[in-house]
Amino acid sequence: MVGLGQGKADDSLQRAKDIKGELIMIFGKRDNHVPPEGRDLIRKTLHEAGVTFSFYEVAWAQHAFIRDELSKGRYDPAIAGVCFQMLLELFGRTLSGDLGPREGGDGEVEDVCQALHGPEACCLVAD
Repeated sequence: MVGLGQGKADDSLQRAKDIKGELIMIFGKRDNHVPPEGRDLIRKTLHEAGVTFSFYEVAWAQHAFIRDELSKGRYDPAIAGVCFQMLLELFGRTLSGDLGPREGGDGEVEDVCQALHGPEACCLVAD
C-alpha cells in the first residue's frame, strides 16, 4: 500500500510529540475510515505525548459528516454548526492573543497604479 507522503515521515501518530498547539478531534462513532480501535489509538497516543486536546465522538455520525455537498447524505447542518462553534471557541481562545505591533503601521496606502504607470494612470474607470 502506498501511503500519503511515503518515505517522508508522514506517520502522524509517531510525530504526536511534535504537536505544540491544542487540538479538537471530532469523529463519527459510525466512521468506518477510522474505526473504534483507531480512535482509541489516536486518543491514547495524544495522551501519552502530552498533547492538549478535546476528543468528541458524535453517536450516529459517519465519516465526513460535516461536509455538505460531498457527504452523500451524511451531512447534518445542526451538528456541523455545533462542531464549527467548538472550533471557533478554540481559535478565539488560542489565536486571539497579543500578536505585537502591526506591520506597516497606519500609513497612507500606496496607489500602485500611479506608482507603476505615472500620475495619469488609472486602473479603474469610475463614472
